[in-house]
Amino acid sequence: MSTEAGPDLAKMKAAAEAVPNRSWEVWPNVHGDPIVVEAGGRGQFAEICRVSTRFDDYGRDVAAFIAAADPETVLALIARLETAEAAGRRCRCGAMLRDTTVACPVHPDARLRTVRERIDFEQAFDAALENSRAR
Repeated sequence: MSTEAGPDLAKMKAAAEAVPNRSWEVWPNVHGDPIVVEAGGRGQFAEICRVSTRFDDYGRDVAAFIAAADPETVLALIARLETAEAAGRRCRCGAMLRDTTVACPVHPDARLRTVRERIDFEQAFDAALENSRAR
């Protein structure tokens, strides 16, 4: 875990895991005010919270945010953060060893290129740049 100041991820993770994993939605109550509910099957729901609508759409925006931060989403965000911290925040995109490349732990979807591909790309880029200057 990071030593930087910020939220206590262990507490957040424990709290999210303690809540049943169901989707949260914003519904209007009988007065039209937003409430966040845990939706169940067959029209069943459990009210999670009511949100004040003192200032125009402020309450609806807050309710939408609370609903978006359901336990599944919080756990997914924590997992991504833990993965990034485990990688040591060292991006190695473009790190190359002769004819192989090193996968980047921070950007696993980045396309890996060999040294030969990188040299070919740079030569083609330089040639295109020279051609554009010659015109």
